[in-house]
Amino acid sequence: ANLKNYQYLEQLHKMFPSLPLLATEATLEAPTTQHIGSTPWKEAMKYAIDIIGDLNAWTSGWIEWNVLLDSSGGPTCIGPSATSVCTPLVGHCDAPILANANDQTIELRDSYWHMAHFSRFISRGSVRIGVDVADKFADSVKATAVVTKGEVDGDEKVTIVVLNTDGSNTQEYQVELGGEFATLKIPPHSIQTLVVS
Repeated sequence: ANLKNYQYLEQLHKMFPSLPLLATEATLEAPTTQHIGSTPWKEAMKYAIDIIGDLNAWTSGWIEWNVLLDSSGGPTCIGPSATSVCTPLVGHCDAPILANANDQTIELRDSYWHMAHFSRFISRGSVRIGVDVADKFADSVKATAVVTKGEVDGDEKVTIVVLNTDGSNTQEYQVELGGEFATLKIPPHSIQTLVVS
């Protein structure tokens, strides 16, 4: 996955500041083809890295390619086949929700929980605000923040999503809002959402 291409979004936004940018057709490889040494949690972290990177580079939305697939990562049929059997040309995919049709069960994958930190807490109409991550955290801590007006009371709240990609170390960080500071910790390989009213 190319998770370090956000400078191109920045350039595009600079050239066309009123052009809405959407990240679309995101997906992960099928669980059976994910890289050796990886785990479903590490694979799901790619979503959080990508969503944070995209939001920080001026995208206004992020669209999952396949929210629900069967337990084998299909159907993924692109183009006709000589046998009329659906044979994917690009391989099966992973999805936040996998359905086992035989057992009539669903599995909520780790990517589902990562996406929930964004879809549940960042509502339509939210406005991204700047986030500064200290250089010492640049490789392991990713963050994005938005301001949202309350639908009922009209009060503003700040939502901050923080991701620690370091697999071994808890990271301690500070949040400053309106001249007030809070020191927080985020465990290894974890994601957390802060909502401040």
